[in-house]
Amino acid sequence: MAAMAGPVALGATPNAAPGDDDRDHQTHRYYDRKHRDYHEWNERESHAYGRWETSYHRRHREFARRRRIEQEQYWSWRHRHADRD
Repeated sequence: MAAMAGPVALGATPNAAPGDDDRDHQTHRYYDRKHRDYHEWNERESHAYGRWETSYHRRHREFARRRRIEQEQYWSWRHRHADRD
């Protein structure tokens, strides 16, 4: 039994590079009801969220802890402000 659990446990560990500051980062998906699409929360989305907070003079707060109305405001803003690649 232990021999079977070993590979599973090893596969569950993150493959972070040495010195990677974001090794504990987890990716989440959020559903945007108004626009009927999903958004993957990653480093790019986190950066855009910081721009939104600054633009609207909001104190930093985890997106998941914001009220639904604020989350909807963010997704509306996000659809109007595409990534700058």
